[in-house]
Amino acid sequence: MSARKKKKAPVLRAPKEKPVIPSQADATELLTYLSVIVFDDVFWMLDLQSGRALYATPGCERTLGVTQEQMLADARAWLENVDPDDREVVVEAMRAKEYKEFQVRIQWEEGPRWIRCRTYPVKDASNTPYRLVAVAEDITERRETQEALKTSQAELLQAQKMEAVGRLAGGVAHDFNNILTVILGYAEHILEQMQEEAKWKNELHQVKRAGERAASLTRQLLAFSRKQRLNPKLLRLNAIVSDMERMLRRLIGDDIEVTLKLSAELPPVHIDAGQLEQVVMNLCVNARDAMDGPGKLLLETEPVMLDGPSACGRFSVPAGRWVRLTVQDTGCGMDASVLDKIFEPFFTTKEAGKGTGLGLATTMGIVKQSGGHITVESEKGKGTTFKIYLPQADGVVEDAPAAADGGKSLRGSETVLLLEDEKPVRDLLRQTLSEAGYRVLEAGSPGEALWLCERHHGAIQLLISDIVMRQMSGYDVAEKLEPLVPGLRILFMSGYSDRPVPERWAKTPFLNKPFPPITFLEAVRTVLDEPRPPAEPPEAEPEPEAESA
Repeated sequence: MSARKKKKAPVLRAPKEKPVIPSQADATELLTYLSVIVFDDVFWMLDLQSGRALYATPGCERTLGVTQEQMLADARAWLENVDPDDREVVVEAMRAKEYKEFQVRIQWEEGPRWIRCRTYPVKDASNTPYRLVAVAEDITERRETQEALKTSQAELLQAQKMEAVGRLAGGVAHDFNNILTVILGYAEHILEQMQEEAKWKNELHQVKRAGERAASLTRQLLAFSRKQRLNPKLLRLNAIVSDMERMLRRLIGDDIEVTLKLSAELPPVHIDAGQLEQVVMNLCVNARDAMDGPGKLLLETEPVMLDGPSACGRFSVPAGRWVRLTVQDTGCGMDASVLDKIFEPFFTTKEAGKGTGLGLATTMGIVKQSGGHITVESEKGKGTTFKIYLPQADGVVEDAPAAADGGKSLRGSETVLLLEDEKPVRDLLRQTLSEAGYRVLEAGSPGEALWLCERHHGAIQLLISDIVMRQMSGYDVAEKLEPLVPGLRILFMSGYSDRPVPERWAKTPFLNKPFPPITFLEAVRTVLDEPRPPAEPPEAEPEPEAESA
């Protein structure tokens, strides 16, 4: 069988008979009719020899800013309305002898609008262009939709990246923090027992510092992925910033002028104090590194009411009542390419060894998890301004309790039920408690803890329980033990838990692993010494009615 022949593309040829050419009046009437019923676009026809417009649709004014009459009188009249940076593109397209497509901006009083233009040369029998048909359409809304879609896709991609790293961080945080608890705990124990001139004391300090850095890195991973456990309270932002001023001045250096501009009437915010301090610290350290020498740093607080969404570049803040913290520096600034990436995890412009690339990612995570927003404005060579928006909160801020007596003993004699399924961690905590005088009942599983409780003859004052375990969670164990042990106090701990905290246990004391032994003993003593709320008096029994005689 013969191979199938490939079809040739059709060729348009001039008709043998001379076509009937309509009069110019008839042609104009036909084009006007077509422009009304067929085209939403604006189009016009030029004679290439004379440069004169032979026809222009009546819609020129709404798209190009000139009337039909102006276009017919001068085909270049609309160029006056084109953005100066785009005019050369138009001129080149009009000179071209082939199909061209381009986009330009038309200037209007209310702002520029984008126009898409296409030019079609019309050729005679000798293949020489003698006419040019141009079509223009307003694509401003289409571009805005495309830009919004592009931004949404970028935000989705960023969210997916954050979720992926967050899953990774959450997956390793629990086990990793258990390991760090053991390393830091035993390092602390050994250091306490070593003589000041001991041979290996400095090396052990290095081990401890490395463990603390690893713990900080894990906290940052959980923070930017918005998976760390927060302890939000009503706070005064001004108080946090003022308390940090002295430390910030030492950290930043004498060659940078630090100015605080704090609003006198600032509503409270509901946020974790430690996380808020981390946000301020990260932004100020970044500002210091950006200035790399003499400069100025401004920290400003003020209440803000937004009636509608407020946009700042690719960042936006919805309407609402906000408390705004501004951190502004006079550093080197950033260009657009850097601005697009500054909140990405592990992105840094610092040289190797001088940054993890998690500072701003952590800041974004903390702010978002606290219900806030962050914007940034920067220009190369002109400094950077970060603005943190936190929701205004209602209520009265409680005064901080008086500082505890530094000489207060952390020892005790109470009976403590220690529930921890990781044996190295359990051994460390048991040793810490025993050396402080406590009587320890240790359990390696929830079932063992319940069994010990049922068979123990005597009071148990405190349950210390990990949260994430195989058989059941620490919350479930506490719920089962409370009826068995009246007056039981509870202290939870965990390296990481992705389970939401049940409302019943939301205010129960909690320790994030890893923690040093001194912090552990302080938490134990605080829970045991906390006064109990007074018991409600029993309801009086009704008196029996007197019998009638």
